[in-house]
Amino acid sequence: MIRYQQYKLVQHADYESCQLFNIAEDPQELEDLGTDSTYAQVIDRLKSELGQYWNPLEAQQQLAQSKAHFSLMKQWFDLVKPPLVEEWRGNPANNYLVKE
Repeated sequence: MIRYQQYKLVQHADYESCQLFNIAEDPQELEDLGTDSTYAQVIDRLKSELGQYWNPLEAQQQLAQSKAHFSLMKQWFDLVKPPLVEEWRGNPANNYLVKE
């Protein structure tokens, strides 16, 4: 996803077309301009810019590794059945409730 001026472009891996929204005129992103040839120049520019920072193939590989890791951890959890522990990693002094 990349935003430039009033435009937001969303590129999904393995999808031929992308989504383009004019967030100034359509803040709820209801009208997808991604297949509208009127915006071809905008789409090309944003896809080129996005391509400098995001590699869809690499993203898919990372997702596959993450899924495999999750599956392995779930198998371990199902076999070992460790006790559930709620862990607070923050500063205990910051753990308070504000009553209104």
